[in-house]
Amino acid sequence: MKEVIIIGTIHLNWTPKEELIAEIKKYNPSQVFIELTDKEVEGGRENSIRDEMFSVLEWVRDQGIPYILFDTDLDTLKPGVTGKEREFLDYELKVKGMLKGHNWKSLNNISPWKVKEVDDLEEFLINKFYDRKRMEERNSILEENIKSSLIDGTNMVVTGAGHLSDLLKSLPNSKAPLRQD
Repeated sequence: MKEVIIIGTIHLNWTPKEELIAEIKKYNPSQVFIELTDKEVEGGRENSIRDEMFSVLEWVRDQGIPYILFDTDLDTLKPGVTGKEREFLDYELKVKGMLKGHNWKSLNNISPWKVKEVDDLEEFLINKFYDRKRMEERNSILEENIKSSLIDGTNMVVTGAGHLSDLLKSLPNSKAPLRQD
């Protein structure tokens, strides 16, 4: 039987590595899917916003647990946007500030993201800086990368919390144990 457990993280050092590893250990995974690319791993942890994913990668390697790097190099930003622009970073910090009463586990839920001010700001960020078509394409690639590599046993998917809803829909019988709503 192919069991799929999805754990959402928050990038930019919001997810305590020890807590994340402890959460993964609870499920004794047969295989772990990690939201990183080969290119990102080659570039090193210091060049990534996903430090928590590197912690998972180190842990599975130490434990000898099979893993899949399931992300894609497809850029979802609009042409000319790097994600390092002052305005982009300021808006990211505003969203982070609005969510400061939450921890990484509670941000696996939908409700914190659906507060009108947070939702409006996220929508503004997407419209101004991201290419929606590429975002959809990336999600499809992520889903296919997971589906095509599932094995019998417990498949643990560690991904940014923003992907939870789409993955729960596209991976039948998957569970996100930290999602309470």
